[in-house]
Formats: sequence, C-alpha cells, structure tokens
Amino acid sequence: MSNEPSKYDFFLAKNYEEGEITEISFNLIQTVNNIAKIINKYGSLALIIDYAYQDKEPYGTLQAIKNHKKIDPLEDPENSDISCKVNFELVSNLAKEAGSVVNGPISQNKFFQNLGIHIRSEQLINNNPSKKNQITSEKNRLISKEGMGNLFKVMTINKNNFKLPPIFGDQHG
Repeated sequence: MSNEPSKYDFFLAKNYEEGEITEISFNLIQTVNNIAKIINKYGSLALIIDYAYQDKEPYGTLQAIKNHKKIDPLEDPENSDISCKVNFELVSNLAKEAGSVVNGPISQNKFFQNLGIHIRSEQLINNNPSKKNQITSEKNRLISKEGMGNLFKVMTINKNNFKLPPIFGDQHG
C-alpha cells in the first residue's frame, strides 16, 4: 500500500459515489500514447470528432441507439447501433501527459460554425436552389444544439510548434 496517488487517478470520476461507473481502458492509454509519440516525433495533427462521453453516465462510454432513441445497451443489442463515446477529458489528459498540445474539445456546433458552415451552405443553396430545404435541414442536423451539434465534440492533438488554424479560437490546452 502506498500513500502516493496512482498514475491513473485522472481516470477516476470526481466525487465518485457508490454505483457509478469508472472505466480504465488500457487500449485507449496505449493508442493515445502511440498517437502522441508519432506526432511529437514527426509533427502533424490528430483530429478527433466523435460522440462525447459526459461524466457519470449510467452505462459509461457504451451506448446504444434504436429507432433514433437511446436505449439500455443490453436491452436489444442485436437490433441496435452500439458504439462507444469518447472520453475527451481522458484523451486530453493522456496526450498532455505524453507531451503533446491539445486544442478543445469544443462542440461540433462551434467547430463547424468556425469552419464557415453557414457560408458554405449558402453557396450550396445558391448553386442548387431546388435543394434549399434539404441543405438547410442537413446543416441544422449537424449543428443543432439539441442534436449532433452538442452530442459530438472535436479536439486536436498536435506538436507544440504546429500552426493550427484559428478554428478553436484562443483555446489551447
């Protein structure tokens, strides 16, 4: 027994209560470390866009969607879309610990708006007026705060001297 904290302390939920799920994925640790090692050696950037895990969710990072609704992942696995949410806080901590720079996570909504989704959708509508409703609907699906705009998060892992476009604003990790 040691009085020193474990090197995995940042995996554990803050204010952990009985019955809550805490996950430690050694594959995730290895994957992020490998990505950071390559980036730190050669430069470049990793862009991660995915469903975001919110702290203390009832099933951890595992999720299931059936008929466009969240369900218990064990309820009907053979007829559900089962996936895993990314714990962006954990990925960020791992990448920083490995010596990389992290930008984000930010919402997909903010990311696409910073990239100019409104300007691009207007260009598409001007060139395809008959598809205005479809283009507007698809844009809104990507950035809606009630939908994908907040469900998905975006972050980068990069080398310290990598010049990142200002899509993340002034946020640097």
